[in-house]
Amino acid sequence: MQIPITTTPKFIKLENLQLIKVEFECEVDFTREKIKINGISNQLLRLNLKLVDSKFPEILAEAALRANTLEQCTLEQIVAELISHSHFSKEYAARYYQHKINSFLQLLLYSNLATNEDCKGVIDSSLVYLYKTKQGDLRYFSIYDQN
Repeated sequence: MQIPITTTPKFIKLENLQLIKVEFECEVDFTREKIKINGISNQLLRLNLKLVDSKFPEILAEAALRANTLEQCTLEQIVAELISHSHFSKEYAARYYQHKINSFLQLLLYSNLATNEDCKGVIDSSLVYLYKTKQGDLRYFSIYDQN
């Protein structure tokens, strides 16, 4: 059974696409070689990120700090870093951070989370993202193609 598409898809190229720009407020302690991220500068973005979780602005700041220390930065490595520095049990931390990051990415890709508007958490199911593989094949994904 095929489900009829009731809206026209909006195709978005992923090449050089900037989905979000986050400016962090930081303190640098040169004597201890430490960076402390105090928060996110943009108050509306900070509030929008709280739709994911009330602590998500801090989680994102921690993820950015951890990503900055990694030689190669993949999403799996960032989540692994968050888990390894968590005060939760590893099993719980894995589920917690994976769920929060997935929720963030879904809202980032399919809502107005990263805009200068109040995000209502409404998903725009007409968005389809396109990218080319290294072999030159055209691939796409949408809200319906998630694992």
